[in-house]
Amino acid sequence: MKKWHISVLFFIILLTGIAPAHAQSWYMGTSLEAVDLGQDLSDVSTGIGLALDFGLDFHNGFQLNLGIASSGHDQGGYDATYSRFSLGPRIVFDAGGVLPYLEAGFMSHHVSWDYLPYDIDGNGLYAGGGLWWPMMSGNRLGCYFKLSSWDGQDNYGNYGNVTTTVLGVSYTFVY
Repeated sequence: MKKWHISVLFFIILLTGIAPAHAQSWYMGTSLEAVDLGQDLSDVSTGIGLALDFGLDFHNGFQLNLGIASSGHDQGGYDATYSRFSLGPRIVFDAGGVLPYLEAGFMSHHVSWDYLPYDIDGNGLYAGGGLWWPMMSGNRLGCYFKLSSWDGQDNYGNYGNVTTTVLGVSYTFVY
């Protein structure tokens, strides 16, 4: 693992250890996503998947978001599964009837193929943004975009550059 990855991971673990004591509320969201694996994995089809988000809301426009997701893809007749884990801050703006937000952070990636003893693991940074429309009793309906550029390792060593693009719609429960 690269040295800067260890530093970022240490900072995130430290932040998640002290953050819950200062949070005002928490949220949980579920999403339906369209995921495209680009560049070196461009021959893998665009897939549909599900995502879960968990986070701490500090009510000053700052949130700490943890996400897990998985999607199904196809490559030349072989089914592939793409999974990811993300952790990072989210800044929410109040724009009247909608809540736009920006987020960035660390993302871990895993691609595996059914019936093939081959997989790719990688890490990288991601950035994204979205819109939430507040609904009854604090719940939110939203849409978002995320982009992650990452390098990985396959069964044979280093794997090249991959750019993951995610478009999603979400429903978030605020507690």
